[in-house]
Amino acid sequence: MIVVGSSVLIDVLAKRVNARTVWMLQRRYVERFAITTLILCEILQGLSTEEQVNAARKYLEQFEIFDAGTRDTAEAAARNYRSLRRKGITIRSTIDCLVATFCIQKGAFLVAQ
Repeated sequence: MIVVGSSVLIDVLAKRVNARTVWMLQRRYVERFAITTLILCEILQGLSTEEQVNAARKYLEQFEIFDAGTRDTAEAAARNYRSLRRKGITIRSTIDCLVATFCIQKGAFLVAQ
């Protein structure tokens, strides 16, 4: 399973061409793509019209959508965040950390920018 990050999906929805969007579009019939509820939220919150929201929802229906908001994932993400901070690495956002931790737990690949 490959979890597609919100930044990649935003580029796909905006019809931007880059290495990740081209790869994803080429592999869409070969790979099992998924998103999490957190990624769904990030995508939908950035849209300004109901028309855009409806189009995005329709597109995202092709993906499996997993709930990454479990207590176990939250605690594991907090441990990962603290561990990385001790190593001098700052995670950009809590959602990024939760999504990455979900992927680690499920043995999934993550396509992000």
